[in-house]
Amino acid sequence: MRFWPKLLISLILVFFFSAGASVRPMEKQTLKPPENKSFFYYDAPQGWFWYREKLEQNQEETEKKPPILGKAGDLKNLPSDYLTKVAGKLSVKQLRQLAKVLLDQAMEPEASSEEVRKYMVIHREVLNRSDSFARRWQDVLMADAYFDFPGYFIPVVSPAQEVWAELKKEKQKKKLKEIAKVGKLTFFFDHDPYSKKQAEALFRISEEYGLEIVPITRKEAEAKGWQVGQYPSVFLYLAYPEGLIRLGSGYLVYSELIRRMIRGFQVLTQKAKDVEDR
Repeated sequence: MRFWPKLLISLILVFFFSAGASVRPMEKQTLKPPENKSFFYYDAPQGWFWYREKLEQNQEETEKKPPILGKAGDLKNLPSDYLTKVAGKLSVKQLRQLAKVLLDQAMEPEASSEEVRKYMVIHREVLNRSDSFARRWQDVLMADAYFDFPGYFIPVVSPAQEVWAELKKEKQKKKLKEIAKVGKLTFFFDHDPYSKKQAEALFRISEEYGLEIVPITRKEAEAKGWQVGQYPSVFLYLAYPEGLIRLGSGYLVYSELIRRMIRGFQVLTQKAKDVEDR
């Protein structure tokens, strides 16, 4: 009998709670994003595209800037007035590219006046920059003694050229006397007009600088098996540093022979120095 009262009480409690309680559907709750929308989880429906805003901003900035360079087909549509405005802002690389393309267009037989004018706009900008560079070059040259009139440049003014020639002659004389102390010239010749003229230039050098000349005829050279190749030929031989170098074959005028002697001496000296450094 005790079982029934407990069952009855349980049924009454179940009925009471079922009747008094009401089930309401859960309302959809959404978070209200702040005004700045700086947190990615407020954009859950579209995903966490954290880079989108920055990318779109860069694309907008790019679209606002008009294109400066493009393919040849695109450049045909650029008006010359536009090139006039942007020419001063172009880099040197862009100027070169643009000048080449526009020149090719302007040189076509069917080119219009507008296409020729576009190239003239870029060409004028190149001239303006060249003039600006030349003026800045002159300013640096005038203000810096390191760059002002190097000794190997020939002056433009005639009086200065005379001074330069005298200085050059003194340097050559000093160098040739130095060569005469350690070297001599070997002169391979034949009985022809060129060999005779070369002998006159060598005799003059020997008289002025005391340089020893060793003449060897073609017959003597062939008898000893020397492969000279061409007559006349002049070789410079140095006892110290020891070395031999061909100065030239064929007739060399006096001034050219002097120049090659000095240069040959420098080459042999530098070669000996490189061997010592090793």
